Amino acid sequence: MRKQSMIGGGEFEFEPHKLDLKVEKRKEYLDKAENFFINELNRQALEYQKQGLGIFENFRKDIVRALVMELRK
Repeated sequence: MRKQSMIGGGEFEFEPHKLDLKVEKRKEYLDKAENFFINELNRQALEYQKQGLGIFENFRKDIVRALVMELRK
């Protein structure tokens, strides 16, 4: 049976070390996702440049700008 606090404590009240584990897992996941995103962005930018559509750096800036605008909606 799960212990319950009189004040309605949260998920980590009786096992606070699990909070550290959850934070670390979240950080690892976000780092991996960020690396994947950057690698994919670079791959697409390289293809963009190979096709003669523009330069690598401008493609990256344009895509990031478009994503920021999309997220601000």
